[in-house]
Amino acid sequence: MPKPTNESPTEGPLKKVTIRDVAKQAGVSFKTVSRVFNNETTVRPKTREKVLSAAEALNFSPNIFARQLSLGRSNNIALVIFDFPRWSYYADVIIGVQHECQKHGFSVSVYSLTSASKKQLETLRLAVLSRSLAGLVLTAPWSSNKRFLAQVDSWDISIACILSDNEDSIHPAVFNNDIEGARVRARYLLSLGHLRFAIAAGDLHQPFVRARLQGTLEELNKAGVKGSDIAILYGDVSFEAGYELGTEIINQPNKPTAILAANDLMAAGIMRRAHEMGVAIPDELSIVGFGDLQVAGQVWPGLTTVRQDTTGMASAAARMLITEGKQDQTSNPHVYFETELLIRGSTAKPGR
Repeated sequence: MPKPTNESPTEGPLKKVTIRDVAKQAGVSFKTVSRVFNNETTVRPKTREKVLSAAEALNFSPNIFARQLSLGRSNNIALVIFDFPRWSYYADVIIGVQHECQKHGFSVSVYSLTSASKKQLETLRLAVLSRSLAGLVLTAPWSSNKRFLAQVDSWDISIACILSDNEDSIHPAVFNNDIEGARVRARYLLSLGHLRFAIAAGDLHQPFVRARLQGTLEELNKAGVKGSDIAILYGDVSFEAGYELGTEIINQPNKPTAILAANDLMAAGIMRRAHEMGVAIPDELSIVGFGDLQVAGQVWPGLTTVRQDTTGMASAAARMLITEGKQDQTSNPHVYFETELLIRGSTAKPGR
């Protein structure tokens, strides 16, 4: 007797219905279908009805959906970073994500992008479509790039963002308080008696650069520092950019007594150039960085800086994706990290 089969002699093998088929039938996203079958209260009644009707029409049940999750869930997270090879910040991000993944039996793949062009996104898109990823951790600038986020959202994959701004983000996100950290370091220099400043601002395309510049200017303006006593210079956030800006800063007609750099790498580059030009730090020039990268403790004198818990933020972002997949995510998808001022030898009272 012939063995039973689910094939039709005229139609071929029966197609297995998936939750993506339900989403397409209902005209909603994959995530919306997931929320309906998980009985989440955030779904509007009309939307819920559309999803359930589509599932019924396709003969698809929530029990099948649950089984698909248990059998088809990937244990791999993608970390999407900006292609800037000399930026040691990413080493801490990778370590944070990797440590969290190891705790839960997950792995991490790193995707480095220089732009949001179609060509750049294709490799990442193919990985998502192959269902080899459980979710994406997005770092700046991708985490606040609206065009990039819209493209990734269309792939129906879980996202967690590491952000300095854009607190109205609809995605789970961790936030570093760059604005307040910038205020604190400016306030500290003001307390030492500094009145003339240079700001090595970095590239304004980076959200953290904009946030740190905003906080710095807000604090200096609040203290009544005149615009003519604030020189703002731009470059990328590298050691090399800081080194190049060092000459221009030190040769300012209205010579500053204190410099606020966008990050520690820029600050280290400025310090190197100051040493070469015979400018004593901190006796003639105080310098403050941001980030507490490894270089901050390696330069001489040690760099006063603002510590941010980069590894902790990255771990939290990865944890958001993992707990979301286990349906154990907290009701508040935003987590905030504070900064801390670390005073070392690169700052002192002016004209000491």
